Amino acid sequence: LAYAEPDAAPAPIRTPRSGASRADIEGAPKVAPATEPQNTRRGWQIQIGATTEADKAKALLSDAKSKAGRALASAEAFTEVYAKGDTTFYRARFAGLNEKTADAACKALKRSAMSCFAIKN
Repeated sequence: LAYAEPDAAPAPIRTPRSGASRADIEGAPKVAPATEPQNTRRGWQIQIGATTEADKAKALLSDAKSKAGRALASAEAFTEVYAKGDTTFYRARFAGLNEKTADAACKALKRSAMSCFAIKN
């Protein structure tokens, strides 16, 4: 087996200046803020997935809503943006639930082979 050198050296790691945010780092990915700051939704939420594409997260929400029936009828569908390293993710979540309705929604989704977990906010 032959070893081949990479074509280009890796880019240097840049750290922010004192008081600067991650968005101020040259070359850092720009992350759009979530539509609403995290933890402003009261009660229980369920998360059905996370993806690197906003459209896929919205499709997950639509699919879940159709599979869960009444269990998600009054829930608010939303995506939450977060970054892990250089990758931006979109969490597909439903809010406006209580413990009982969050549990019922997850059970309904799991019967339809969808992943789900409840979160108390």
